[in-house]
Amino acid sequence: KMGLISTSVKEDPYVGFTNEPELNHNTLNGVEKFQNAVSKLGINGDAVEKAFDPIMKVIKKYPNFLREDALFPLIIVTDENEQSIDYSLDAFLEELKRIKGSIARVPVYGILGGQEYCGPPIKDPRSCLLCFHGSKYEAFLMKTSGKHYPICQDFGEKLVEIGQDLVKRLNKLTVYLQAIPEVSSIQIYYEGKLVPGGPSSSGGYWLYDTQLNSVVFH
Repeated sequence: KMGLISTSVKEDPYVGFTNEPELNHNTLNGVEKFQNAVSKLGINGDAVEKAFDPIMKVIKKYPNFLREDALFPLIIVTDENEQSIDYSLDAFLEELKRIKGSIARVPVYGILGGQEYCGPPIKDPRSCLLCFHGSKYEAFLMKTSGKHYPICQDFGEKLVEIGQDLVKRLNKLTVYLQAIPEVSSIQIYYEGKLVPGGPSSSGGYWLYDTQLNSVVFH
């Protein structure tokens, strides 16, 4: 299921969180409903754009939106820096860990601005105030192994990539790891028996996914 919120903290959710019917794969005319919500959201919100604060606000206000056994993907679309007041990067990460048990259960996709992508050539990157590199969003994506797409580029193909990545995460039994492993050292046991790794064609039952930092059973 999906929800859509604004980067303006004072605005209520535009779809998916409130007591109205959920926006999910069973929703009648779900695509049209989502498109209408995007149209209502518009481009005339708060001049100070935030992601961390409104995400936490809506989760706490509508706790039934999250399911204990589900991933919580975040797709953040903005051409501004992250300017939250209530949540620092570290505090936001800690809250996500508390809510979902592991940051690996929070896939993050950033469709973001950045003067190095969307502006004139930069003479001195160290003095760039609106660059993606060195920003809070860059740090957030690094800490969550998230994916970044410049907002000023045609990202139609990238939206397909996001969908495919989510399907890969959702449709297979996946064990997310807390730290980057020495891959050759991974051993999987089930009921006391060693489960071989590798492709099914050679008798294996699982593979290590470097992008997801997880063991994926096939």
